[in-house]
Amino acid sequence: RLLSESVSTLPVGVFRKENNGDKIEVDSDLSFLIKYQPNSYQNKITFYEKIMMDMLTNGNSYVKIIRSTNGRVVELLPLNYADVDIYVLENKLYYSIDNTNDNIESENMLHFKLLTGADGITGLSPIQQNMNSLGWYADVEEYGRTFFKNGAKLSGVLQTDRALSEQAIDRLRNSFNKNYSNLKGSNQTAVLEEGLSFKPISISADQAQFLSSRTYSLQEVCRIFGLPPHMLSDLSKSSFNNIEMQSQEFVSYSLMPFL
Repeated sequence: RLLSESVSTLPVGVFRKENNGDKIEVDSDLSFLIKYQPNSYQNKITFYEKIMMDMLTNGNSYVKIIRSTNGRVVELLPLNYADVDIYVLENKLYYSIDNTNDNIESENMLHFKLLTGADGITGLSPIQQNMNSLGWYADVEEYGRTFFKNGAKLSGVLQTDRALSEQAIDRLRNSFNKNYSNLKGSNQTAVLEEGLSFKPISISADQAQFLSSRTYSLQEVCRIFGLPPHMLSDLSKSSFNNIEMQSQEFVSYSLMPFL
C-alpha cells in the first residue's frame, strides 16, 4: 500500500524535449489519459495503484493499449496478470489473453515488470521469491493470535491443602476458565473459594521473544520491498539526525526503480 499510494499520487505528464535540453509539458489527448483518466472506469490514482499492486505481488503488470482507426491511443485498460501468457514468434513478442483468446502484439501492450528471470521477459514475483521468509512471518502472526487468545488469562495453577471431590474440581475449573480465560476477564480480580490459592506461572523465554520476532519480521518485509523501516513505523533505528536521510533513501532506492 505504501509503495502503491506513493507512486500513484506523484505528478505525471507528457513532455517534449527541446533542442536546448528544456522539457516542455504537452497538453494532448494522451496527456489527459496519463494525468487524469486512462479509461472509462478508473482515475489516475486507481490506475497506477493497480499497476504497482500487480508488480509487487506478481512481478508483472499488463496494460492493453486501445487505439482508434488512425492509430491514436484512446484508452489504457489494465489486465488481470493471471490471464496473460507471453510467447515469442519469429523474434516478435506477443501476449495471449486466456479469457478472450486475444493475441496482442507488443506495441499494443504496456508490460511493467520487476527484475526478470531466466527468459529476460517475465518479471519475478517478490512474494514467490521470498516465500520462506513471508511464510515464517505468517507463522509468527498465527503464534501471536494463539498466544494472546490462550495466554491472556491468569496463567497458573489453583492450589489447596484440602481434598476436593471430582465434582468440586470440575466446577472450580469451569468457573475459573469462564471468568478469567479470555481477554475480557484478563484484568478482573480473581475471587477464590474452598481455601484455594493461585500460583502464577511465568511465560517462557521463547514466548518473551515474541515481540522481538515481530520486529524481525517487519525488517524482513522491508528488505524484500526495499523500504526503510521507519516508513512502516519501526523507529528503533531512527533519530532526528537520520530520519531525513532515510526519507531520501525511500525516494532514491524504493521509488526510483519503479518510476
